[in-house]
Amino acid sequence: MLTGAGASFDCASSRVHPPGIRPPLTKDLFADHYRETLGRYPLVRQTAADIRHATRGSEETDAIALEDFLRDQMAASLSPYTQRRYRQVPLYLQDVLDQASSYHTEPDNYNVLVNAALELDEALFRTLNYDTLLDTRFAEYWPLNDRDWYIKADSRWALVKLHGSVNWAWRLNSSRTPEPFTELDRVRQYRGRRLREAGVPAIRQ
Repeated sequence: MLTGAGASFDCASSRVHPPGIRPPLTKDLFADHYRETLGRYPLVRQTAADIRHATRGSEETDAIALEDFLRDQMAASLSPYTQRRYRQVPLYLQDVLDQASSYHTEPDNYNVLVNAALELDEALFRTLNYDTLLDTRFAEYWPLNDRDWYIKADSRWALVKLHGSVNWAWRLNSSRTPEPFTELDRVRQYRGRRLREAGVPAIRQ
């Protein structure tokens, strides 16, 4: 089973979903309803208009995929100002997708999907979503303690996150060897350090 387009937009049905903000589609990651979050990342706010224009296109230009814009127009830029703006974008995206993982509505579509899958002899979930809304459906049965959980919690199913996950990070130990971990509080500590390095003003973590 393959799910996702960046975040779990359709995780809840109209039966339980109230008016408000769903987990965002890729095209909505820099939308106006995230203006409070954008305000915490001033250099991302500076470039949000460029991103919205490029990814939605116009009568004169075709839309550009967000990943292509970030890679070709920002990461590859020789401008020091563009590079400074680019360094804050991953931190902003992690913040938005962390918020999506705390989506308060019961994800009943995911509940139905997981319930049906667990009746099968084997089930492989592949998702392009970064949020943890699908993960938490399985974690009701097997507590999510580390990254190995995704393939070892139960031999009958596996959850493969092809693009990674908002609660994954890398810790460098004393030998400078990357070590994966998933504890959310430590991920937030890691993000706090990255925020300072990217010149983002101190905010609530």
